[in-house]
Amino acid sequence: MLRRIVFGIGAAAAAAALAATPASAAATSYSGEATAVRASVFGVNVTLADTGPLPSSGGSQTASLIGASVPGVVTAGVLTASTTGSGDTSTSSSSLADVNLLAGLITASVVQSHATASCQGATAQSSGSSNLVNLVVAGQPLVVVGSPTITIPALGLTVAVNEQTSSTSGSHGDETVNAIHVYGPGVDIAVASSHADIDCA
Repeated sequence: MLRRIVFGIGAAAAAAALAATPASAAATSYSGEATAVRASVFGVNVTLADTGPLPSSGGSQTASLIGASVPGVVTAGVLTASTTGSGDTSTSSSSLADVNLLAGLITASVVQSHATASCQGATAQSSGSSNLVNLVVAGQPLVVVGSPTITIPALGLTVAVNEQTSSTSGSHGDETVNAIHVYGPGVDIAVASSHADIDCA
């Protein structure tokens, strides 16, 4: 009888201890990717300086090129891309110098984008921005001041500048920024594309 009583007390204590142990807290998860150029032009597909997708555990990934030239599609010098996820922030950025698209239809001396998704406690938020220096579209100089997604028609194509898409809902937030996005029949070119998203614990 004593042996049974001791066993019963031991089992009850173990069960109580197990119930008192807190469940493992969910970890913040990340996603992100940055690409200097992603283009499809009449069947010619080009990807330059692409970080690849960030794993959900976070970390940091980068890609760079000293210069690149795809005749008739894009030429650029010093292409960089990076994506990082840690703590309460996921961030991606991309940059190019001396950009020439579609044989001079679009030129710029600097093209940059930046996307961030972060946690304020368990609530997500996101933001993005672009920087374009000496931008010229179809021979017309353009100055981009803050406003997201400015569109310009050019030779049957649409040129979107500082194109931003974002979504936040509770603990999830994501942001995508294309500094330049050219699209139309047979053409889809994204320059300085940055994506960041986060799921807050």
